[in-house]
Formats: sequence, C-alpha cells, structure tokens
Amino acid sequence: MLPRGRRRGNSVRLRQILFNLIGNAIKFTANGSVQLAIELEAGVNADGHKRQTLCITVADTGIGLVIC
Repeated sequence: MLPRGRRRGNSVRLRQILFNLIGNAIKFTANGSVQLAIELEAGVNADGHKRQTLCITVADTGIGLVIC
C-alpha cells in the first residue's frame, strides 16, 4: 500500500460520487438489496512503477438504468 501522502485522486470528488451512487441505489430500492463492493487491484504502469487501483461497484435490485 502506498504511504498516505503518495495517493493520487480527489477524495472530495470520490466521496461525492459514492454518496450519490449509494444514495440513489437506496432511494430507488424499496424492496431488495443494495451492495457495495470495493477491491484493491495491484499492478504495474507503463513506466514499470507499481500502481494500485481502487475498483468500486454499487449494485441494487431497484429500478433504474445500467451503466457499463
């Protein structure tokens, strides 16, 4: 795992996106379930440096649209 100061990304924007996705999933799922999955994928970028990618999935059984 990278030291705290070396992570890239906009934590405020990520929080906003997650809040909206999870909020909508809950709002439009009267019956059923809402699932949140988070995976950390390790790899190597084109320069040969180690990298980690955070993969986040929000799934629900409510009405809505599929984003691929």
